[in-house]
Amino acid sequence: VVYRSVPPEYVKYLAAKRFLLKSGINISPQFFYELRSGLEIKLSKSNNRKYGSLEFNIEELASYIADYFEGRCLFTRNRIISDFIETEVQVELEVLSLNEDIFSFMKLVHSQGINLYLISDFYIPREHFDKIIYKLGLTKFFQQIFISTDFHKTKKFGDLYKEFMTITGLGSKEVIMIGNSSVSDVEMAEKNGIKSYLLNDSKREH
Repeated sequence: VVYRSVPPEYVKYLAAKRFLLKSGINISPQFFYELRSGLEIKLSKSNNRKYGSLEFNIEELASYIADYFEGRCLFTRNRIISDFIETEVQVELEVLSLNEDIFSFMKLVHSQGINLYLISDFYIPREHFDKIIYKLGLTKFFQQIFISTDFHKTKKFGDLYKEFMTITGLGSKEVIMIGNSSVSDVEMAEKNGIKSYLLNDSKREH
C-alpha cells in the first residue's frame, strides 16, 4: 500500500536528529542511533522471554529511552516519551508514499463491497498507526487493521495470519493476501493455506 523513500534504518537516523533538536539533549545523532539499536535488542530479548516473540513497540522503546535520559536533560520522563513517539510518527509520515497502482486497486475492490484488511509487521502500535493511515487517506478502506506489535505475532513467522483468522472468523480459503515480501506475504501466507500474490516492487529502491 505504501513504501518508504529511504531505507528503514535511515528513518531511525532522521528521527534521532529531529528528536535531539527538539529535546536539546547534547549528543550526536549517531550516538543516539547506536543507543537506540542497543535498546531495541534488549527489548527484543525481553519480549522473547515474555511472549516468545522478538516484536516490540515504540511505546516500550520510548520508555527505555526515557529511563536512560531522565535526569540528563531538562524534560520530564513523560515529555521524553511523548516527544520521541511524536517525532517517530512524523518522520515516518514524511518518508511514506502511496503505491498509486495498489491504491487504485483498493478503491475498485472497496467499491464492489469486498472487505479489505491491513496486516503489517510494524513497531508502531495501532493507537499511533491510525494517525499514519488517516494522513494517507486510507482509513475508510480497511475493515480491520492488524499490526504485529499489538499481538506480539508477525507475518514473518506466520502466527499473525492465524491471529487474523481467529479474530475475523474467516477461513483461509476466503482470504487472498497481496504483498511485496516473498517470505512474509507469500511463503508464510501459503503455509497458513492463504492464496497469495507477490507484488513486483523491483522498480522501487526501498
